[in-house]
Amino acid sequence: MGSLYFGVVTREVTDVKAEQFLLADSGEGDEQRILIFGRESFQDWSHLIEELYVDGTFLICPVLFYQFFVVLARRNDYVLPIFYCLLPNKNENTYARTFGMIRRIFPNLNPDSISVDFELAIHNAIRTIFLNLIFVDVSFTYSLI
Repeated sequence: MGSLYFGVVTREVTDVKAEQFLLADSGEGDEQRILIFGRESFQDWSHLIEELYVDGTFLICPVLFYQFFVVLARRNDYVLPIFYCLLPNKNENTYARTFGMIRRIFPNLNPDSISVDFELAIHNAIRTIFLNLIFVDVSFTYSLI
């Protein structure tokens, strides 16, 4: 893995609607750097999210990172990706930091349940951030990406 010392000019990381797309960056000097992308406007309805789905892949991850991690949310009859995360590894501390950063971005996000595979590190990390969450275990990987 390469050096995670690279600059990101946040005011230039926007989506097609000129919305801020880089929502969180653990910092240029962080050797375990985490970047979280998404749409700021999703915060307006984050309190309505009842269920989350999470999954990661290693196949399309940029060289400087280890995992591309996606968080999706069910809103009414639709499932939408709300966060795209670039992670340096897949350990419990990294997942806890990631979900902590997500909670700071969307403080009103409080889903009832989450669908996740059997990766214990993710389960443990989520339990530290979302205290009353029901886990729905899945034994397969979503085809999210």
